Amino acid sequence: MTHAPAYLFTGPEELLLHRAAQELIEELKAEGPVEVTDTRAPDVAEDGVPDLQTASLFGDRRVVLIREAEALPAEVSAQLVAQLEHPAEGTTLVLLASGTGRIMKLAKRIKDLDGRTDIAPPREWESQR
Repeated sequence: MTHAPAYLFTGPEELLLHRAAQELIEELKAEGPVEVTDTRAPDVAEDGVPDLQTASLFGDRRVVLIREAEALPAEVSAQLVAQLEHPAEGTTLVLLASGTGRIMKLAKRIKDLDGRTDIAPPREWESQR
């Protein structure tokens, strides 16, 4: 099964976003070993953009998971867009965001790569009388 080099899961419920990311990671693990780097957008802002071009030290597939991606600074978002212009084989970027206002260009690039999914919470059950 082929996977997009980047995924963006958006929606108001953090738990549902996390579940979607875990399902994707489990699919990738079914294909072989996966090295997961799990971080938050504020940490990326402090530590710098993760290098998506460098392969795993052990040859495993790499997954870089960034939570709260809507808080990525514009320069970090731009760097990720640039890295996704020529995505590295064996590396998957996964972003979890409550919205895309500040990361519109990144969201568009990921959508172009067929990796964007909007996750809505289930509708409340309405009783019929």
